[in-house]
Amino acid sequence: MDHHPDFSSTEDEFEDDYEYQEFIREQRKLRQGHRIHLTEQQKKEQRIKEFYLNLMNGRVEQVLSELDNGLDVNQKLQNDWTPILVAASVANYNLVKELCKRGADVKSSRDGHTTLMLACNCPETTTPFEESCKVIELLLDMGVNPKIINRKRMTALMFAANNGNLEALELLFPVSDCKAEDNQNWNVLFWAVNSGKVKAVEYLVNKGVPFDKADVRGNTPLDLARENGFDEIIDLFSPEEDDEDFIIDNYKNDFESLFTDLKKGEKPQFFLDIYRMLNGVRCENLIRLFADREVNLLEFLSSTEDDLKKLGVQMPFQRKRLMAGIYRFHKNAFHPKSLPTIGKNELYSNMDAAAAILSSVKQMVTMEASLRYLMKNSSDLTLFSDDKEIRKAVFNIERQLKGLKVVVYKLNKKAIEWDTEIQSVNILTNKSGKRWFPWRKVIYILV
Repeated sequence: MDHHPDFSSTEDEFEDDYEYQEFIREQRKLRQGHRIHLTEQQKKEQRIKEFYLNLMNGRVEQVLSELDNGLDVNQKLQNDWTPILVAASVANYNLVKELCKRGADVKSSRDGHTTLMLACNCPETTTPFEESCKVIELLLDMGVNPKIINRKRMTALMFAANNGNLEALELLFPVSDCKAEDNQNWNVLFWAVNSGKVKAVEYLVNKGVPFDKADVRGNTPLDLARENGFDEIIDLFSPEEDDEDFIIDNYKNDFESLFTDLKKGEKPQFFLDIYRMLNGVRCENLIRLFADREVNLLEFLSSTEDDLKKLGVQMPFQRKRLMAGIYRFHKNAFHPKSLPTIGKNELYSNMDAAAAILSSVKQMVTMEASLRYLMKNSSDLTLFSDDKEIRKAVFNIERQLKGLKVVVYKLNKKAIEWDTEIQSVNILTNKSGKRWFPWRKVIYILV
């Protein structure tokens, strides 16, 4: 059977417990104000503790009374706090003002945090931002430098941004280093986004603070907003037309859209694949650039950093993301099952033939892109040490490509035979296949 404490017990049951009785006696002495056992040092420590609590709770009269009774205005409190630092941390304007009058060192700091940083960091739940701004303005007038950084290289402006204090941002922005970055390469806009306060972010964006700057992890303020689901902030960075709707309206992945009007030797664009890759490496804002330049899949997958720069990808972190994604793509080996096969005795429709040809062409484009990528980046890659192995590898690739061309040629020939034999309407051909029939263009692509 389970047992539990008997909460109906009374103090009488503990009368024989010496430690309990001693505890009760000590508590009674404390309540009655007995301090007969306190040394002078203990009394001083007790006085400082009470002074610290009065500062934290904003008891101006008690604080000033202690100072009038001889306590040093720059007295070191627990954990290296000073009165002015405590008063600034709770943004108590009256306390800060009185302490400054009595000679408090407004330029003191604790662990690299200045009085200005502490005032900027005071949350609105502790003190209204209006009161905090009065303290900030007073400290600026007293000569506190807003450009000082702490051990993490953060400035007072960053603390105000992280706190979402718009009024403080407006006070500090004109006198601060707005381009400063902390140890993780966060500028003031990163910290504003981190706060989730839309107005603070909007103010900084309107002031021209760059929002495409990447931190040490390769993330931008936009990435940070997406990670935290700050939709209103995301809209501030990308108010343009939705790229997904743009792609759906302008690009299709069907056979006719990809192969119609292709010239001899021209490759299909396969832009939907580029679109997916750009999303995969978090470069969605480059979709319009690649679409406007009409970049095809072959060019995209064989790009170098110089190619991307010439294309118009200006930000280094974006080029690094793209190059890392392209490298990971080429690092994966081609699988034989990725190529379509046709059984000799299997029934095959025009739709099946079109899907097989489409897949084969895309595979050949990516294979060619891999070869171009290797040739362009051969100086940065570790290849075979033996020329014989290189020639063998190239021979195997050529043999596979030739075999693939044969398969595609046979598919094309078979499809043409079906079209001449069957006169029913289908979605792949017009009434006259000879006028625009796209199969022959596939041959031009592959030859």
